[in-house]
Amino acid sequence: MADVRIFSYQDHHNGQRRFLVSTYTEFWRRYKNMDAKFRHHYEVIQEGYPCHLYFDLEFSRRHNAERNGDKMVDLLISVILEALFEKYSIQGNRDWVVELDSSTAEKFSRHLIIRIPKTAFKDNTHAGAFVSAICSRIHSARGRDEIFENMFVRKDSSSAEPPCQLSIDAAVYSRNRCFRLALSSKAGKNSVLLPTERFKCKDMDIPRSKQ
Repeated sequence: MADVRIFSYQDHHNGQRRFLVSTYTEFWRRYKNMDAKFRHHYEVIQEGYPCHLYFDLEFSRRHNAERNGDKMVDLLISVILEALFEKYSIQGNRDWVVELDSSTAEKFSRHLIIRIPKTAFKDNTHAGAFVSAICSRIHSARGRDEIFENMFVRKDSSSAEPPCQLSIDAAVYSRNRCFRLALSSKAGKNSVLLPTERFKCKDMDIPRSKQ
């Protein structure tokens, strides 16, 4: 069947990774009605398949108490929309942004998905190349405008050097990547990935975060 996709999930009791094949429609019908405590699910972003632009953002709050996650995301989105226009002549819209959050007191953790209408990247390798260009653009802009300092974080508190690491996880563009789904937590964890309500989440019939 041409319209089936691969999903992954962790066993609730031992965290073991398992896989299943389903259409999006059938998967969502079952997924949204299952007991929330058993939702530890991921979409497999298959090699060679079109995909939307996506980002995994994270940093230690304890080591970066001065960083504002919302402002960081807003600045990133501005850079993304600017790059889409310059590279592809696509006039971006913030309504395309799906923002999901599973942050805790210790860790800022957020997923961004940019759903360009009727458009997708050829695969996640191409999406990753675009994200790499975004990171280079931010590094270059840092020297010209101090506002971009907010994009950089410390890995730990032991370094006396200024924050130098972007909050963007560049490792999530590998082949057949498992990317956690909205409403899911990692096995053994309580932080569920939920919409932030800061942007419109069209076509997503899921509960909104009350944060």
